[in-house]
Amino acid sequence: MMKTYFLLLSSLLLLLPGLQAQPLKMGAKVGIGSRTVSPGDLFLSNADALDSLKVSFSSSKPSFQAGLFARLTLLGIYIQPEILLTFTNATYEKSDVYNNNGQQVSLDEKLVYMDIPLTAGLKVAFLRVQGGPVFTTLLGKKSELTEIDGLERNFKEAAIAGQLGLGLDIGDLILDLKYEFPLSRNRDHFNFLGESYGLSTRKSQLIASVGYVF
Repeated sequence: MMKTYFLLLSSLLLLLPGLQAQPLKMGAKVGIGSRTVSPGDLFLSNADALDSLKVSFSSSKPSFQAGLFARLTLLGIYIQPEILLTFTNATYEKSDVYNNNGQQVSLDEKLVYMDIPLTAGLKVAFLRVQGGPVFTTLLGKKSELTEIDGLERNFKEAAIAGQLGLGLDIGDLILDLKYEFPLSRNRDHFNFLGESYGLSTRKSQLIASVGYVF
């Protein structure tokens, strides 16, 4: 499904130069999202509790998005597909429970996603009301957590989320504020010496973005 949608969206973007006479807009946009990792502690141990450590969420910078969009309006209703790259990063604190005198070590994690929102909406007074699904796939990852002996960091490669929000058009500027929430049940997780521990990196968040129509 993800591959089919991506091919359709790519075809639409390629056809845009020949559709300028139609009720269609295209442009670029950037956005900032709220924190994408929830605070909390994970106590990791093997079945015999001979090896144990504590992994704590420390901090996370806002996620950053950049990409392209197209908007086709017919009979007062518009459809807006987008292709966005989303960059997230977080810092964790690791400490051994029984060793190293509880000394904490900071470990960074950076992820790059491709997000493909498909938004439908309509204009009410001066605002746009919109919503739709977001298809997400993981493009790249770099996690210092993998440096911990016996610890594996596993990421979900694809996911589906939903978005609801409001928008405002000012000339060639497009302003959007969206609330994004996950729809997929499976989540990222740790494996430590054969035991699995869940940890989601794509939680519900607010996304503010600005776009410019070419």
